[in-house]
Amino acid sequence: MTNHSLLSISLLAACAAPLSAQIVGPGASDYVGEANVFFTMDGTVAVNSTTTGNEAGVIADEGIMSFSPGVDAFARAYCDFGLWSSYFGDEDGDGAYTDSIITSVDAIWLRANNPGTPSLHDLYFSVQTPVDPGGFLGAPVSDGDMVRIRRDGSLETFLSQADVISAMGGASTNVDINGFTVDQSNGDLYMTFTAGVDVNGTAMADGGIMLIPGSAYTLAGGVVTAMTPNTAVVALTDADVSAIFMAVTGDNISDCTGIEIDPTGGTFMSPSTGLTLPHLWLADDDGADDSIISTKVAIPTVNGVPLTAGPGMGLTPLNPFGSPNGNPFGIAFVAQNPAPVRPMIVDQFPSSFPAPAMVNVDIAGASPTSAVFLILEIFNATPMGGFPARLGGLGALLAPTPLAPTSLHLFFGPGSAATIPLITDAEGFATFPLSLPPLTANIGLTWQAVDLGTFNFSAPTTAEVN
Repeated sequence: MTNHSLLSISLLAACAAPLSAQIVGPGASDYVGEANVFFTMDGTVAVNSTTTGNEAGVIADEGIMSFSPGVDAFARAYCDFGLWSSYFGDEDGDGAYTDSIITSVDAIWLRANNPGTPSLHDLYFSVQTPVDPGGFLGAPVSDGDMVRIRRDGSLETFLSQADVISAMGGASTNVDINGFTVDQSNGDLYMTFTAGVDVNGTAMADGGIMLIPGSAYTLAGGVVTAMTPNTAVVALTDADVSAIFMAVTGDNISDCTGIEIDPTGGTFMSPSTGLTLPHLWLADDDGADDSIISTKVAIPTVNGVPLTAGPGMGLTPLNPFGSPNGNPFGIAFVAQNPAPVRPMIVDQFPSSFPAPAMVNVDIAGASPTSAVFLILEIFNATPMGGFPARLGGLGALLAPTPLAPTSLHLFFGPGSAATIPLITDAEGFATFPLSLPPLTANIGLTWQAVDLGTFNFSAPTTAEVN
């Protein structure tokens, strides 16, 4: 990792040196080397693949993607909306497995010292809408939690909403984490929220960034187990962040949605609080600032590729509806070899349908021109609030090995009906047209794919016959 010269962005000195005059260009924040950028988007996007007609390359705002700038031609998805029904089931008890129960994925975070290659099960995330009361296999998930799904299929909460509320003084009780990261040199937690909050008596708008010092909490088993109340402070105000975006893009922020420590290093002083902070990557959800912005007052680049929301994030310039891509939402970064990271997903279009019907089952992220198996499980989607069957024990058995980097939680129970062999194209895509006969309503379909070349299991996706 390369350390660049420090850059002060103190707005208090703006009269002597306007902030816009301090811009030194993309090279101010250029990371060179092995890297994966993880992100979500604020709308439906398509990966920058030449394969057409494959719905697995079209990702909604419930999806999580990775991209290695300068190495990969297009982003790769860890999951899309169908994953959440697989794990959360019919959370709202309405008999439907395809409604957007989480709305979207907000914040994401990955430990820098993550062992092996990053997988879906290593990523911590926050959902936009609380998943209560059904939640994860019956456990509620709040929109102020940072959680991950372990390889054995269980849920781990790194930071709870209750701990966040305690640190900020308790005046704001409904906090929705929108962006999150950890300074892993000292444990400091940085986060932003969907709406304005009260931070120990100080009002912070939704563009501001809050800091919980690493000294304020206790870790055990890698998760926060105790939080000292009233320890959070405002690190950057909405005005501070807006000034940075204005200097780079000419546009104010609407809502800060993504935070990551700038991997090129360095520190700066917060204009409003005087705190010394690490340089940060930031994202904004206003439909105009379609780039990640560094507090070094530049669009950061990785291997010379500017992190903009089109090809710079491995996406097509236009989304499937013909309009420009939206903004990066949650963002995370890890300096690791991108070659082994090939997340694989299965998508199904349409996702909810009456039978008989013709359904396209699509695969993305498999090895190029290789053999894959589709695994189909049919289950009864009633009673309401149910979950698809799963064999979590397989994940616990294989987790210590380098096999199956994306997903080890196999959904393959007594109701499994078929395995279907396919050959992928040069980009690792494949499509299987499935003709469904007349079926009883409320039948659930859970798909996974297995790459026979890498023994990589895709994330599951669940749909239904209504």
